[in-house]
Amino acid sequence: VMRWSGPDQPLLHFLPALALLPSVGHDDVVPPGDDQGGTNATDILFFDPEPDPFTTAPWWGPVSVDIDLDSVTDIELRVLYALDSTVPWPEALWGTQAVCVDPDFSLSIGTINSGYDPIDLGDAIDGSLTWWNAATLHNQQPWGGPVGFWSYPHEGFIGVQRIHGDTVNYGWISVRTGLDHIIYQSSGFERVPDRGIVAGDTGQ
Repeated sequence: VMRWSGPDQPLLHFLPALALLPSVGHDDVVPPGDDQGGTNATDILFFDPEPDPFTTAPWWGPVSVDIDLDSVTDIELRVLYALDSTVPWPEALWGTQAVCVDPDFSLSIGTINSGYDPIDLGDAIDGSLTWWNAATLHNQQPWGGPVGFWSYPHEGFIGVQRIHGDTVNYGWISVRTGLDHIIYQSSGFERVPDRGIVAGDTGQ
């Protein structure tokens, strides 16, 4: 993944691939209550990449997130770009998006019932959320207004659900977005199947 620091530091950097992460296969889950200290046990894979990976344009490539640390990309964080052709001098239209690239995964940015309720620090991430394969966080429109669930700049959580065989596992990704960039801050993944996780819980 390439990184560009933006207008204050216009240098192009290469972000080391996340392929060196420890391998934990999809089948490597922990049965509930199996030597985990009882029914309240958790086993959270917490990852805090340093420096925080980010991207500022589609041509730099997306940010890859391997939330279950099995050396396979699960989620991509992308920047959207288009040109506003409705004005004499076309202007850039920016947006950000999260997309599942592993078919076992789905993602959530909250619930949509009578209105939109985002995932905040300490909120439960479980089957009660609304789940998608992709979510546009925000996207500028030609008439000047943004569409999407998030404003910008914004710091928030993306919920993650992995369904593999008969097991369901949950996790979270902490991201920060701006007009034309998205940053992966950290993530947590609950290895105990069928157990929810709290947004921001590191297991420590």
